[in-house]
Amino acid sequence: MAWPARKPQGRKSAAAVVVYIFMQITVASQEPATSRALSKRVSKNQKTTSKVKGKEHEETTKTKLPDPLRGVRKTQKKRPRRVKFNVVNKPLPAFFLFMVQHRPRLQKRVPHWTQVMIVEKLAEMWHNQPEKRKEMYKDHAAWLRKKTGVRA
Repeated sequence: MAWPARKPQGRKSAAAVVVYIFMQITVASQEPATSRALSKRVSKNQKTTSKVKGKEHEETTKTKLPDPLRGVRKTQKKRPRRVKFNVVNKPLPAFFLFMVQHRPRLQKRVPHWTQVMIVEKLAEMWHNQPEKRKEMYKDHAAWLRKKTGVRA
């Protein structure tokens, strides 16, 4: 009984490859092959194919050098911008002055809260403040703007 000669499709396990080669040998020679002869032939085939593939790989790496910045946006490839040291810092707005005053107290009272949770609570407190207290912070912010000469 002769096995039909077929090519393996897709990736196969090592055992499936050995059985496939064994079937090809028996069909071609019409003689039963020993396991020793089969293993020698398989190892010879693997050595020759690995050498050929190694040479192909070396040739492709010599011709195609990879771009070191591949995948980086074009804006990131450009030279970095110069830092300006003569930038005047703007004064804090009224809400930020309120946060500077109340944040340490809130952090001590509830230490397990994240910064986002603290800011949300401070925003809620700011909106619940009476208008007279808000005016105090707004006046202070206006005084800071006037002192630094920055327009709002």
